[in-house]
Amino acid sequence: MQVKKFLALLLSAALALAVLAGCGRAVYSSQAVSAANKAQTSVDFTTSTELDNALRKAVQAGDDMTVIRNALLEELGYQNAAYFSADGINGARTGQHAVQVYRVAGSASASAESIAKEIANVLNALRSGGEYTGCISMVSYNGSYYIAIDLTIVKAPTGSSSGGDDEPVPEPSKLSITINNASVEFIVDGAPVTFTDGNGNSYTVQISEGPNGAFTATIVTRPTGHYEATVKADGTVISPDSDGMTCTVANVTGNTNLEVTFEDPGYTVDANNKYTVWSAQGLQAWADAGVKQNADCTLTEDITLTSWNAVGSGFGTSKTYAGTFDGGGNTIFLRTPNKTEKRSKRQQG
Repeated sequence: MQVKKFLALLLSAALALAVLAGCGRAVYSSQAVSAANKAQTSVDFTTSTELDNALRKAVQAGDDMTVIRNALLEELGYQNAAYFSADGINGARTGQHAVQVYRVAGSASASAESIAKEIANVLNALRSGGEYTGCISMVSYNGSYYIAIDLTIVKAPTGSSSGGDDEPVPEPSKLSITINNASVEFIVDGAPVTFTDGNGNSYTVQISEGPNGAFTATIVTRPTGHYEATVKADGTVISPDSDGMTCTVANVTGNTNLEVTFEDPGYTVDANNKYTVWSAQGLQAWADAGVKQNADCTLTEDITLTSWNAVGSGFGTSKTYAGTFDGGGNTIFLRTPNKTEKRSKRQQG
C-alpha cells in the first residue's frame, strides 16, 4: 500500500511539473501574440498548441534557419507554403499558408516586441483586399528565442496569383555575404540573424534595402562582461552609431566581408577619468594615458606583468604622478625570463 501511495505521489508530481512546464512555454507564445496584436490591427493573431509542438521539434533540426523552417513545414504538413513576407503573401493564393521562423537574442519581451515590429512592417506592405488569420509560437532553445509565424490567407489580396497548387510561390529577395570567413544567406528586410562567439558574446546582423536598391547591413552587438566589439567591413573598421551598440555598413554587396570580433580591454574609465583595471593590458592603458592626467586607478584583480617601469618615469612623461592608485588588496606580479618579483600595490598617491 505504501509503495502504491509513493508511486501515486511521484506520478502526481510528474504531472504537475509537466503542467508547469507547459504553462511556461505557453507564456512565451502569449507574449509574442500580445506584442504582435498591439503592433498592428490587420490580423488578430492567436496561440496554437500544434504550432508550439511543431516549433519545439523544428528548432532541434540545426542552426540554419532555412533548415529549421523546412523542418517546421514538414511537422505542420504544409507542402507549398509561402514566405511570411510582403512578396510572399502578395503572391499567395486563398487557403495557402505564409510561414516564417525568426531567431532572436535578448529577453523574452524584447524578442517578442522586435518580431512584432517585423510582423507589422510586413502586413503594412500588403496589397489591399486580403483577409487573414494567424498563429504565433515562441519557444526558448539554446539561449535564443525562436518565433514562428503561420499566416493563413483566407482571401488572397488584390492582384495575387490564383490557380493550382503547382504554381510557384514568389520568394523574398536574398543576399549572401561573408561574416567571419563564413558565407551567410540573408533575407533582405527580414528579421536579424543572431551569431555567438566562443566566449558567449552575441551579435545580430540584418540586411535591408535602401534607396536606389543599395543594401545596408546593421550589426547590433551584445557583448558580455567587459568585452568590446570591433566591426570591420572589407578590413576597414566601422565606427559605432551614436547608440554605441549598433554599427551600420552601407553599400553592402555579395562581395562584402564583415568581421565582428570581441576583445576584453582590461579596464573601464568613468566620466571623472577614474580607471578600473583588471588586467596587464588595462594597466598599460592607464599608464599610457591616465598617468599623464593624474587619473585615479583601482585594481579589481591580481595582475601579472612581463615588464615594469616606475610610475611617472617610464610612460613617456617626466611628470610625477599625483593621483590615487588603489590596489584593492590585489597583487601585481612582475615576471621576467630570469626572475620573478612580486610587488603589492595597495595604496600609492
